[in-house]
Amino acid sequence: MHIFKPVFLMPLLILMNACSLVNNNSGTSNAIYLGGFDGTWEGRLEPISPNEYPFKHIDSGSWHLKLAIVNGEVSVFSRDPKNSAGWRSVMPGKFSITEHKTNAVVFAMASATDVLDKTGSGGWVETWNITLTKKDKASLYVVHTRAVNNYLQKPELQNGPLQGRFLLSSTGMLTKN
Repeated sequence: MHIFKPVFLMPLLILMNACSLVNNNSGTSNAIYLGGFDGTWEGRLEPISPNEYPFKHIDSGSWHLKLAIVNGEVSVFSRDPKNSAGWRSVMPGKFSITEHKTNAVVFAMASATDVLDKTGSGGWVETWNITLTKKDKASLYVVHTRAVNNYLQKPELQNGPLQGRFLLSSTGMLTKN
């Protein structure tokens, strides 16, 4: 009759314990990092500075931001609180998201299809950057920046309508719906 030796049992117990730690780490990491970013997040953003560079006459008051994030795909929507027209999709299909632990960056760049297109809207480039960090499982702190360059126009017009180049920035908090 074969006698079972405990020396063979020890490596098996160590392996089983290691496997259970791997499984527990994913739950622990999820808790430590306050969950993922999937979901619909909404909130109100306020301008960081009342005088956005380089124009002092821009009405860059508060506005609403909504992010819809599903499996690494993101859609961005904005709404002016003074206008009841509803949510407006921003650069549909252009946004990407990069996540790391408690932080994420949502970003997009778009431009006119041609320098001098026939619609008169040629010669522009627009960039959005939305930086997120978790407050808790249901809240995100957010900083938004937007840069627009109408490179066929003069850089800065004095006392005129918004043209040329400009930067806008705002900050706030989004909550998960």
